[in-house]
Amino acid sequence: MYASLGNAGSDMTDTKAPATVEFHYGKSGQFRTVHADGIFGGATPTGNIHMTVYSERFAIPKKVVLENEGNKIGKELSREGLDGVWRELEVGIVMSPELAVSLRDWLTEHLKKFEEVKPR
Repeated sequence: MYASLGNAGSDMTDTKAPATVEFHYGKSGQFRTVHADGIFGGATPTGNIHMTVYSERFAIPKKVVLENEGNKIGKELSREGLDGVWRELEVGIVMSPELAVSLRDWLTEHLKKFEEVKPR
């Protein structure tokens, strides 16, 4: 499902669109797969939608002091760092409202398929 095909034809003088359009896929140097625990965002001043995907984990301590028992590490004596949950912002996505609608529809379609096959 795509919001726009852009100018798929190579000859701008053609009045008839081609019957098919081939799309080839390649990963950019910045491509990565991220885990998402949540999303936040909203409208931008230019009329687009901004969506930030984040993952959550407990905060990693800055410092931990453990007992030294000769050839083995003992119990934890102290810990320094933040309390609570850390939200790591993984990626920000800016899209047109039309693409946001396409994304919504794509998610709805795939969630319906998931519901059909998920074990009860």
